[in-house]
Amino acid sequence: GILATVAVVSMSGNLNKAKRDKTVIRMRQIKVALEEYNGRYAVYPPSLAVLTVGSAKSLESAGLYDGWEKPFSYSFPGSSSDPDQPYDLYSAGGAAGGATNTADVINVWALDKR
Repeated sequence: GILATVAVVSMSGNLNKAKRDKTVIRMRQIKVALEEYNGRYAVYPPSLAVLTVGSAKSLESAGLYDGWEKPFSYSFPGSSSDPDQPYDLYSAGGAAGGATNTADVINVWALDKR
């Protein structure tokens, strides 16, 4: 009873950490691909899908999904007035229904601030 519950909770925590880690890795790969695209074309792409096709291909389409197998949210221009944050790139993480106003959200610009 209690031991099984503890094991399930522990495994669930480890699974969420693995999904978060996968999300962070993919998000960093996307960030590099976005910077390379910007370096080549002097603009950020209108969508992440552009990074998976043609001469701009630098990612596989599977890389556009977070650890929970949900597509990353991307927009250019971004919502920040900070010129060092020209686009929005985030994952809703494990938030129910993809809610974006929870602590589960993983924002590319917050990765190195932790």
